[in-house]
Amino acid sequence: MRRLAILALLLTAAAPVDRRTELSLTEARAQATGSAVSTLTTRISVQERRIGSLTRRINRLLRQIKVRETELARRQAELLPSLAALESLSRRPPALLLLDPARSTDMARTGLVFDAMLPAVRERSDALRADLVATNRLKARLVADRRALITRQEQLDKDVRALMVLGSQLLPHAPRPAGRGRYQQQPGAARCAGPASRG
Repeated sequence: MRRLAILALLLTAAAPVDRRTELSLTEARAQATGSAVSTLTTRISVQERRIGSLTRRINRLLRQIKVRETELARRQAELLPSLAALESLSRRPPALLLLDPARSTDMARTGLVFDAMLPAVRERSDALRADLVATNRLKARLVADRRALITRQEQLDKDVRALMVLGSQLLPHAPRPAGRGRYQQQPGAARCAGPASRG
């Protein structure tokens, strides 16, 4: 493509220009512009596929995060009564044993229950904590994918504008599109929406 552009420039710099040379120059320019249009069209197609892929991955991550957060909330709600019971058991002061020796049996039982519950509660708490860390990793990946999507959309907008410029060079008398192009962002619109998926 660069060779054709350089050739076109060299040909335009030639002093004596006859009709055949002018036709050759026009043909070389059209061929160079056509090649650039083809390259941009391919790049736009690749960007659209990448944006579609990123959009699908973002939607999949959002669904996974929602499922994980729902599950975490359910498991946390299941764990709270056990934690509350352990806290209640730990608050009974041993000084009351001096006043009522019959309570010592209750305290011994409470201690046994406490010792039996604690490992299970710890295990469930650790599992919950690990799932929370995994959910936070998914959220970080979601943020990174959204940034990548914005970058790809911006590149796609640039490529579409460049294609429109080249198209207007190929067809200088063609009417220019009014308003914003398909890929240009409307003010205040969300940037992460991406193009509509194509089934």
